[in-house]
Amino acid sequence: MRLLGIVFNMTKLKDISIIMAHKNRLTNLKYCLASIDSCVYTPSVVLVDFGSNFDVRNVLDWYEKCYKWLKVVKVDRNTKLFHKSRALNIGIRAAETKYVCMTDVDQIFQPNFYSIFAKEISNENFIRCKTQFLSHLPKISPKNLNLGIYRELLVESKKDPQRKSFGEGCCHGVSRDWLLSVNGYDEKYIGWGYEDNDLVYRAKESGYDMFWVDSLTSMIHLPHPRDVTYFSNKLISANKAYFIGRHKRSIIANSGKQWGKI
Repeated sequence: MRLLGIVFNMTKLKDISIIMAHKNRLTNLKYCLASIDSCVYTPSVVLVDFGSNFDVRNVLDWYEKCYKWLKVVKVDRNTKLFHKSRALNIGIRAAETKYVCMTDVDQIFQPNFYSIFAKEISNENFIRCKTQFLSHLPKISPKNLNLGIYRELLVESKKDPQRKSFGEGCCHGVSRDWLLSVNGYDEKYIGWGYEDNDLVYRAKESGYDMFWVDSLTSMIHLPHPRDVTYFSNKLISANKAYFIGRHKRSIIANSGKQWGKI
């Protein structure tokens, strides 16, 4: 029976893509990709590089050759301010699988993460996962990540009572066809916050069951710089106000415009 479960997971993983957006966050990306590579099963990954510096892009070219499961999509147009909704939508369009998992390059994953994801994802389930947080980068090299090291980092992340697990947008897993039918993430969210809450609301309105996988597996969020414009109170307040009016709008976003456009 266990062998049958493994075969099931391996078959289903061919139907899953991880979608991530990135801009000049190479250190965290190294750990993220290394953790995905150390997973029991590794799906394909679509990494949308949203206008990184030239030297960073050279490293991404090398990663694409190193990791056979990695596809890098480079975006140059209108990339001065990071736009998460648009970047993820570009990745969703570039994927070719039945299911997609939208997550962050700031995450490192427990080795069983995507085998659990593959087991639980379905046309009825919308996958979500809270994340633990580290206050500093791991002291070990990304290439040395393994289950033992991951467990040590997980224990460390739980020592600070002020850093409880949370996170709305750290992991969203759903049918790609559904995302295409509702025009992906709403690209009117610019700057930090609420595009993830928006998608969850629309998924619930579409009848999806919310399935939290953090009781079965885990992931850890790494610290990162905070761009002052992207995290400005002005943009956050505008996003919050737009989200509050979510119930007045159709679950289909980006109406009358092209979305996920490179």
